[in-house]
Amino acid sequence: MSAKAKTRGKSRKEIWEAERRRKQLRDRAIWSLVGIAILAFVGYLIWNEFRPRPGQSVLELSRVHVQPGAPHEAYNTDPPTSGPHVHSGLAGTKSAP
Repeated sequence: MSAKAKTRGKSRKEIWEAERRRKQLRDRAIWSLVGIAILAFVGYLIWNEFRPRPGQSVLELSRVHVQPGAPHEAYNTDPPTSGPHVHSGLAGTKSAP
């Protein structure tokens, strides 16, 4: 539909109001997108500040051997990086035949 056909039968005030509403809608959409982008950026900065860092030092737990199924102190990392464990012998060794 041509611009003339869209405005045919409308007064100048009606045309001006329609143009003003169209500009308001466009401006609101632009500012909404800017606001969403700012909120996303701030959210990323906050998340980046508080997320766990690779290589972050943690308290080392004891290195005691425990029997399978025996209770022991809780681990402070997941997966466990230190703490009580079941002794399985040296890796790559065999028991005598």
